[in-house]
Amino acid sequence: MMNEYTFEETSSRTVEVNGERLRRIDYNGIDPNRTEPEVDYCNISGRVFVDEMAFFQAAIEGNISDLIKDKVIERLNERPEEQPENAELA
Repeated sequence: MMNEYTFEETSSRTVEVNGERLRRIDYNGIDPNRTEPEVDYCNISGRVFVDEMAFFQAAIEGNISDLIKDKVIERLNERPEEQPENAELA
């Protein structure tokens, strides 16, 4: 289901976390059913942190949507015990 979503970067900036340079990306995930009349849909929004160089490489390749999608799916598939202590940064 989530594989069909389109993810759009709404803003991003470089941050330093524990000495590591990361790119903080705020995003909207758009449900493909949003244009169908009388069909439930669920858009999502959130924030992910990715390696800064991975972000710029994805930008060069035009794959930021996929980078965000992969991170969101990874996060949704984590078991509670696998989530980092600072879950608000993930």
